[in-house]
Amino acid sequence: MILKLFFSGVVILLLALAFNLLATYLNISTWYDLVKEFGNQGVLSTLKSQKVTDLLSLFVFYPLVLGFGGYLGLWILEKLI
Repeated sequence: MILKLFFSGVVILLLALAFNLLATYLNISTWYDLVKEFGNQGVLSTLKSQKVTDLLSLFVFYPLVLGFGGYLGLWILEKLI
């Protein structure tokens, strides 16, 4: 059980890092950018100031990538064991 959790976590982490690098390259806000702006502008002002692509990335694509990472981690581990 611990091995499954650890391996899935590693795959999720690697995909999250790749997603954040891609988002930065494409000039799309990451969660780090958003949370930093929450402290500066407040939550509602920050959300209103975001581009549609930023919001889609954060609230749709990022969770999909992380969920896929968990699934992929378990799938790979099943194939290896």
